Amino acid sequence: MNAAECSALLAVMALYDNRKVADPDVVAWLKVIGDLPYADCERAVFAHYGSESTERIMPGHVRQRVRAMRSERLAREIMPAPPAGLTDNPGAYRAALRRRISEIADGMDIRLAIGGPLPGEPPPAWSEARKSLRAARAIQETTDTTTCAAHLLDYPAGGECGGCAADRKARPA
Repeated sequence: MNAAECSALLAVMALYDNRKVADPDVVAWLKVIGDLPYADCERAVFAHYGSESTERIMPGHVRQRVRAMRSERLAREIMPAPPAGLTDNPGAYRAALRRRISEIADGMDIRLAIGGPLPGEPPPAWSEARKSLRAARAIQETTDTTTCAAHLLDYPAGGECGGCAADRKARPA
């Protein structure tokens, strides 16, 4: 979080508890929670004042709620293994694992990009997934098949779905 974001966060808090925000407040808060992502801190403020708490929010409250959010994200996600090529290099394997843990804890989730583009360059994992998807679609477009809506099976265009054929054979004439 930078000073402008910290100032904005304190302004959000002031909407709830009428605190007066000045430059020394921004500096003090930035020293204590400046290492945390702004979006998580903002969610922590909303959660604090949205709960039954009547206390004025302090840096420790924000840090505690952000830690809980990060832990929840890690508990909710399935941790993919680093690439198999890194198994012979323990340092690179650990670095890849730590990077993925950090991405998940930070809330990086490719599914969030469905609603619109994310700021900045997409992560390498996203770019690789897009390349694989394009390749799969290209193969699918060159194969002349149709999908049966009733059985969700692919079959050659102009042919018949195996499920439909079996259903037709099972029906008495």
